[in-house]
Amino acid sequence: MTDTLANVSKLKPEIRLARAVSAFKAVLTADRKATFDTSIANLQDHPPNATDVARLTGEIDRNVNRKTRRCFGPRFMNVLQAVQRYASMGDIVIGGSQNLVACGVWAAVRLTLTVCNPANEHVKVSDFWPDAISGSFLLGESVALVYASGRNAPRYEDMALLYPRSKRLQDGLCEYFIVVVNLCQHAVQFVQKSIISQMTFSMADSSLLTFEKELQQWSVFIMEEVALLSAQSAEEEAKENSRFRKVMVTFSTFNEHQQKLARRIRLLDACSTHDYQTPWKQARKQARKQGTTTWFAATAEYQRWRE
Repeated sequence: MTDTLANVSKLKPEIRLARAVSAFKAVLTADRKATFDTSIANLQDHPPNATDVARLTGEIDRNVNRKTRRCFGPRFMNVLQAVQRYASMGDIVIGGSQNLVACGVWAAVRLTLTVCNPANEHVKVSDFWPDAISGSFLLGESVALVYASGRNAPRYEDMALLYPRSKRLQDGLCEYFIVVVNLCQHAVQFVQKSIISQMTFSMADSSLLTFEKELQQWSVFIMEEVALLSAQSAEEEAKENSRFRKVMVTFSTFNEHQQKLARRIRLLDACSTHDYQTPWKQARKQARKQGTTTWFAATAEYQRWRE
């Protein structure tokens, strides 16, 4: 995975992600564009949270239950959680303009799963989920791939802590969600075709395989980068703990030395009744008056001592 980032377009990933969101919006009908814009506007001040994920999966199930008793909502929990956490990292972590794009990714996935549901009269249950019958249409394959992408979706709890530390991780997440948005665009384009066009239109198998390959590729890349950053964090924490222990040992040794000196002084004070503090203070006072430290050499006591 070392050369993964080197093989993509020269444009910055965040720019291409913004273009992917814009391209998704461009294929929408007028009413769905309005819904998409409203969703992004609402997310600017209130990014999606775990409650929004649960609400969306519940909405999917309620729509599906109109035509079948099968439960589809939880199957998209992983990919929804990945998008939600990416969109909710906030302006501080991602940055103002890029956070708006991240909210656009959430809005695109949400709109896609809302549009591509069996409650719509022109969408069959077999189209929505490919294992309902064999020989499913593009819609079923695309939405199933969105579901499958959640198996390896980047849903790491400490993503907000690791994200600012690695440009490679930032680029990898952008690349992953570029693929997700492009996949959503193809699914929505299929839904918006007429029934006859849906039956005659087909996407080359290589295109879906390309989506699947890219999702797997970027998932592995992100996983490896997170593992590397986590290992580096653990190593840095171990070094910091080691430095702290050394400081504590040094402080403890110094404290023990001070206590030992204090005990010696108390012992000497207890063993001798000679008052050495008074002569010492007088000598220091005299030295300050003389203005020099050589005055003691002229004293009679020092001269007798030298002789």
